[in-house]
Amino acid sequence: MTSKSLYFKLVREDLKRRLWAAALIGLGCFFMFPVVAAFLAGEIRDFASYEKGLEAYTRDMSAWLSFDNAFMTFCMIVAALICGLSSFSYLNAKNKVDFYHSIPVIREKLYAVNYLNGILILAVPYAVSIFAAAVIGISNGMEAAKLWPLVLDSFVLNLIYFVLNYTVVVIASMMTGHLVIGFLGSNVFAFLIPSMAGILQAYFQVFFITYVDHSETLMMRLMHVSPVVEYIYQVAAYAEHQNVWPAALAAALVAVLLAVAGCLLYRKRPSEAAGKAMAFGVSRVIVRIPIVISSALGLGLFFWGMRQNMSWSVFGVICGAVISHCVIEIIYHFDFKKLFSHKLQLLGCTLVSMAVLFTFRYDLTGYERYLPDAESVREAAVCAYSFNNWTSYGQVRQLDDGSYTWDWKNANDYIFEHMHYGDTENLRSIAAVGVDQTAEARRARFARTEPEREMAEKVTADDSENLNTPESEVTTSITIRYTLRSGRHVYRGYNVSLKDIMPQIEKLYQDEQYQKGAFPLMERTVEEIGTIRYKEESRSVGLNQMTVSEKQELLDAYRMEFASLTMEQMKTEYPIGLIRFTRTEDEKAIEWERLQWEWRERNGQVYSRSYDDGNFAAYDYYPVYPSFAQTIRLLEKQGLRPGSCLGDLDIQSIKMICYSNTKEEAVSVMITDPEEIRELKPLLVLGRRGYYNDFCQMDKIYGEIVMTEDGESSIENVNFVRGTVPEFVKERLREAMK
Repeated sequence: MTSKSLYFKLVREDLKRRLWAAALIGLGCFFMFPVVAAFLAGEIRDFASYEKGLEAYTRDMSAWLSFDNAFMTFCMIVAALICGLSSFSYLNAKNKVDFYHSIPVIREKLYAVNYLNGILILAVPYAVSIFAAAVIGISNGMEAAKLWPLVLDSFVLNLIYFVLNYTVVVIASMMTGHLVIGFLGSNVFAFLIPSMAGILQAYFQVFFITYVDHSETLMMRLMHVSPVVEYIYQVAAYAEHQNVWPAALAAALVAVLLAVAGCLLYRKRPSEAAGKAMAFGVSRVIVRIPIVISSALGLGLFFWGMRQNMSWSVFGVICGAVISHCVIEIIYHFDFKKLFSHKLQLLGCTLVSMAVLFTFRYDLTGYERYLPDAESVREAAVCAYSFNNWTSYGQVRQLDDGSYTWDWKNANDYIFEHMHYGDTENLRSIAAVGVDQTAEARRARFARTEPEREMAEKVTADDSENLNTPESEVTTSITIRYTLRSGRHVYRGYNVSLKDIMPQIEKLYQDEQYQKGAFPLMERTVEEIGTIRYKEESRSVGLNQMTVSEKQELLDAYRMEFASLTMEQMKTEYPIGLIRFTRTEDEKAIEWERLQWEWRERNGQVYSRSYDDGNFAAYDYYPVYPSFAQTIRLLEKQGLRPGSCLGDLDIQSIKMICYSNTKEEAVSVMITDPEEIRELKPLLVLGRRGYYNDFCQMDKIYGEIVMTEDGESSIENVNFVRGTVPEFVKERLREAMK
């Protein structure tokens, strides 16, 4: 009983000491939750109907009380700082330390009282306020069954990450003997490792052309060491409707372990540390060295970004090391005379930083030249941007409020997850060319100190040659993830000229495992398909009457022809239309979006019904080429006429345009003869579908067609596949150039 009485007496005395913190946090919680809930409820009557007002109130309150409230995250971090620094603030004054440590109470109990009180100062008013806000929301019409789980999730998750951040601040207080230094120490623990990881990642991005940024890098993992960054990351993940509970439980376990570590530090902390910058001498070196190296590397990178010059980068490294070292020594000793204490440590940090800089600049580790042995690679995943830059990765998802969203997935992430490419010899051939071209790119990138080359002289001798468009060189970004037999993943990215790897890239494209990993449609089953859509312009046509067997037949035909597409076909063919095999959930999202668009149109929020051009109705289309005979036949069987879009237009005139080498302005001729327009019609292509084929080369001659549709005239830009412009057009343009 005496022990319990003493414990609660210590709790009361500590609360009296920190009454200002409790009052500040309690007042903040009151205004953030009950007041906001009541204030927002008053806006319900501002709407035309109670239903609309309640819908808006429910949406706003749910967003405010949810775990993904960014403002609440900021407030929790600030509260952790306030509670953590105030919990053991007496350790910063010698007379207070002597008083507290003279009390006949073991240090573990004294630590527990102050530590737990710091949590209660936030937890109690937060719990009362958020649950009061929930009651106010329910009393104003919100559904209790949906609101209570949201509030409970938010309360528990925020409290877990508050405790984690609070405990880190407590440890910073244990390791320092001054309030300001404790504040700075808290920031060091929160941001030093992420800052180091960010600087290291910046070095990879700046100096290594083949570096691929991905979630598995050591730098990305180190980011999560920071309690603040981890908190923010999980809030963002929650907003994306990801399961954050495993990470939260791990954070709770880490908080418990850190609390135990804080207790051990409290036991070991000497009383005479009060008033000093650091309570433990060994921690000075542990904190100083990474800060000095990070500062040196950061300032060196800054000067490289300004001048791309190694001399300036070396200057930045030296300045960063010296300045940060001197500042830290002043903070440690509270004495300007100690500027250059520990000169050997300063020299060592500077040399390490210089070594890192030179290693990255001159690739001393051979990072850019990495090429694994074929037998050491179990499988690989390859993202060739020119093949799949148009592909939609992700899927539709319905939210709790009935609306829909598209969960985007990065192309690299999807391909790395789904592709199991096994032809490592072919892949090594592609990577070898990438390594060679990377070496050339490095020489060009780092030749900043050499005199700039003179610009090539413009060709002005014969403008007629301007009409014979040479084949332009196509390059593509290729990202590779090697899965080694040891299970380790190695990532590299190259920007490669396709003319140097055309046989290998065509072999890659024809591989079944590549196609299944790069194009989600190749793995889709007919049971997943809701309907099939086809479009040539902004409007799509839904083939809603197709039977399951007809869908299967069209799906098989398209996949077979798409998989058989060759590079030669892609160079000379242009998509005549687009096809989409929608999933059932996609159709629901498209219909929901259509109704939303119509509602906005009725209320004057949009000017035209063009919802097929964006959002859910525009995703996940695949190109249909003129050579897809079986696909075209099956579409015609459904009453469509693929490729007839431009042929059906009433074209009044075609303005043919080409830029001249000898004139600043473009040269143009007008085609109005009906026979000539009829001859040109089959050759015209709409530029907007070029997005689906990077390999088809467009001619330098292009056009503007004036057409009449529904009694109204409009202008549309058109192109020609290289080499298809009729001779009579070229002849007239030559005449206009003279």
